[in-house]
Amino acid sequence: MSATFITEATNAPEQQLDIAPINDSELNVPTTQPKDYKFKAMHIKHRYAENTPSRHRQYETIEELIADIHDPTDCAYEVLDKPMRRIYMDLECIETEDHARIVSRIIQEFKEFTGIKAAHYITFNAGSKGHPGASYHVVFDAKANYILQKNIILAFKHIHQEYKNYIDESVYSVFRLFRLPNQCKQRDQDVPDPTDVHLIITPNATEESMVIQNIYMDIPEITVDSLSAETVRQIGLVALESKRPVNAKGRSGNYAPREFVETVATQMTEIKDSNVRLERKIEQLEKINSKLFDALAKLLGTRDIPME
Repeated sequence: MSATFITEATNAPEQQLDIAPINDSELNVPTTQPKDYKFKAMHIKHRYAENTPSRHRQYETIEELIADIHDPTDCAYEVLDKPMRRIYMDLECIETEDHARIVSRIIQEFKEFTGIKAAHYITFNAGSKGHPGASYHVVFDAKANYILQKNIILAFKHIHQEYKNYIDESVYSVFRLFRLPNQCKQRDQDVPDPTDVHLIITPNATEESMVIQNIYMDIPEITVDSLSAETVRQIGLVALESKRPVNAKGRSGNYAPREFVETVATQMTEIKDSNVRLERKIEQLEKINSKLFDALAKLLGTRDIPME
């Protein structure tokens, strides 16, 4: 199925983007959500100085969150502060007329790389003032630890050098604001820009399907064990490249085949163990983060949180 869309703001030509239709049977099915689990959002309608943890709004349910972002000029962002998230991608700076075809290809090849067979949802922004070219947000009906997501993205970009300038890897951080669907961007003059908005273009998709921390649904979890051997090997290669050991002569050395395999296996075990340790640390840090950030905000007058 193809979705045709046009942006009046830029008079861009019509684009054809291959989007799989979402069947009723594929729609999210709620599972048990812990009572203490809160969805968070940040509204930056007037000024960026409002971007402090004490102003983050918390919601008991996804329905409450969606009901509170009905106005696109609220410039609302989802607060990503939990390790487990829906798998997501931020695609930007695609300065070609066939950007829709490129995005379709990226999504398909990423699904093949990760083994994801679930539905995906897309927003499109042709009027971004933060960078040139078209911008897309993609959220999949699958979940994974954000650290593993970043490792996967780094390996995917390493293989597909033709996409490396389009995929933003910085969005996989411990604390991040990510623009919610159908929301405008705040401009320097403290005025919402209605031409800089990520609009949902996937047929039958809803705002709920684009909330990244909406993980308590009947969706699969991607882990190191669920990935193919080749994907794990590529992740290991990139990890080794970033931490290339030196030999006795002080130079980066090549591995013998057996040593290489053993080193990759060791590296992947370390990544898995690191994910577990980091999740525990994050849970501990989350308990003190809010107080710490509020104290800094009072001291500095504002709190700059990385934003997409």
